[in-house]
Amino acid sequence: MIKINAKENNLISFETTIDGNIKMVESVSIIIPTGRGFDIKIPATFENNLVECHVPVLYDILDKGTHSFIMEMVIDGKKFEPLTEELFVESPLEVKAKIVSERVEETSSIEPTITTSPVIKSTILSSVIRKR
Repeated sequence: MIKINAKENNLISFETTIDGNIKMVESVSIIIPTGRGFDIKIPATFENNLVECHVPVLYDILDKGTHSFIMEMVIDGKKFEPLTEELFVESPLEVKAKIVSERVEETSSIEPTITTSPVIKSTILSSVIRKR
């Protein structure tokens, strides 16, 4: 099983040998059935017994999970499918945040506190004494 990240470009390489007398490898592709009525066909290269496939971002095209795929080679006008394998498509966790409302908190103005203490004046009234 091969694991790829659906949100990134991926490179998959396969060691591939061809026995026999051939004139030309015309094309190499990786075919991934989607189950949605279409297949994804990704071109690959073959050189020095190595097939390399640059898998593009598949995030919006292929569901995450396990999918089967086929390597298809056209050699001298004949189609060969030398490999059927499973591909596990993962989509790493992504966390996003955005502002949904903005609130400005009002601060109440601080008014000075005035404390008053009553001042009590005591007045002594002298009685008026009359002389008789």
